[in-house]
Amino acid sequence: MVQVGQFYQGSGLLQPLSDIVGLPLDQINYLSCNAVAFFCAIQMRKRLPGSIENSQQRLIIELCIGLLLSVFCFGYQIIHMIMYSTIPYLLMLYGPRESFHKMVFAVVMGYASVMHLYRLYYDFFGFSLDVTGPLMLMTQKCTSVAFALHDGTEKDESKLTEDQKKMCIKKTPDMLSYFSYIFCFHGVMAGPLVFYADYIQFINGENLKVSKPENANNHQIEKPTPNPETAMKETGLIVGVCGVLMLLSPIFFPVSKLADDEFLYETNILYRNLYLLICVSLVRAKYYFAWKLGELTNQSAGLGFTGYDENGKEKWDLLNNVHIWNLETATSLKINIDSWNIQTLIWLRRTVYDRTPKAYNTLCVFVVSAWWHGFYPGYYLTFITTAFVLLATRQVRRNIRPYFQKTDQLKVIYDCITFSATRMANVYLASAFCLLSLTASIKLWISVGFYIHIFTVVTLVYFTFIKPPKKREEEKKKD
Repeated sequence: MVQVGQFYQGSGLLQPLSDIVGLPLDQINYLSCNAVAFFCAIQMRKRLPGSIENSQQRLIIELCIGLLLSVFCFGYQIIHMIMYSTIPYLLMLYGPRESFHKMVFAVVMGYASVMHLYRLYYDFFGFSLDVTGPLMLMTQKCTSVAFALHDGTEKDESKLTEDQKKMCIKKTPDMLSYFSYIFCFHGVMAGPLVFYADYIQFINGENLKVSKPENANNHQIEKPTPNPETAMKETGLIVGVCGVLMLLSPIFFPVSKLADDEFLYETNILYRNLYLLICVSLVRAKYYFAWKLGELTNQSAGLGFTGYDENGKEKWDLLNNVHIWNLETATSLKINIDSWNIQTLIWLRRTVYDRTPKAYNTLCVFVVSAWWHGFYPGYYLTFITTAFVLLATRQVRRNIRPYFQKTDQLKVIYDCITFSATRMANVYLASAFCLLSLTASIKLWISVGFYIHIFTVVTLVYFTFIKPPKKREEEKKKD
């Protein structure tokens, strides 16, 4: 039975290795399963390449290995993964045709909520890699299949967007295809999310049938089958660097210090802001590591090919979950957000943003994102505050930016200011996500000046009530 503080129920086979290395058992199991998945993925790609003829065998292998890895990592809690994916499938088969997709969304989010609350009780403020992680990924998979199936079977095609036409599912997937998709072994541990249409193309080998552009520098007579080896080396290098940063950052810049009274009340505000900038920036390394590790494992299976660039170079970025350079050099909060957790952003756009009223779709996205993550107060502080900060930055871009576009020098000044502001806004907002606690997050925000909240309130009040669009237009006409 689960005891308080012992929510993780994975295999204890590698406990001796955990004791020797010094890493928690859940992390050892996670890394070991990714290593096994990596090896199996390479073998499947080479020995059983994607094709219509091999599709059934590939589906079975994906499902069987995925289930075995899940049992190893999560023990008896795999029953939640099976129930979590089976109930939506039954709703897609037998639910009301006009609303089954909404029912799937409600059921999986409700189930996820129960599991998050369950974890709050048994592992409060714990960071074990338990079954709630795969369930979050399954939430994305189940809901995306349900909405795509509803688009493909119940909606008039003329009313679908181009993206919805591309991703729609024309008939309910058979059990093997569906559960193979849910439990595919090179994505069940760390993702990133792959959509059903892309997964089936990968199984059938259709994902590799992309022609090179006409102006590509291709001197080969026969076009070779796309090979992920080069992309794997590049992704593997990033994984290695981020892994080192992930291990070192807690030693030199622990997040826990952000909640220490000595740090909050006995240091100067400049030091607190500088430490916040470095500490939370380094926290991103563990997310880069996990996402790039997942991308690497999928690439090793042959999943991720999207075609060729203008020079004929292969692109393996279908499951890229973060644009590290774009994020670290972003000059706006929107670019920062668009470069982070990309597959989740696409899921939120396809299931929430594109299907809610325009006046509320941005706020709905942030609320659902927080709900999907769980019930720690820090999540809601981060996502809801970010929603309003994003509204404020839009006002700045719309009303202030034009004054800085008159000369090259002013453009550089504007970019420098927005780069610095984006960096500080990023760590300020993400600090609550790291601390999780309501009290600790608010104390930290107050200690560093509460500047993002002040900026947001002043900007929205000024451009909404003091000088709204109509008033500004009247003043321009008078000038």
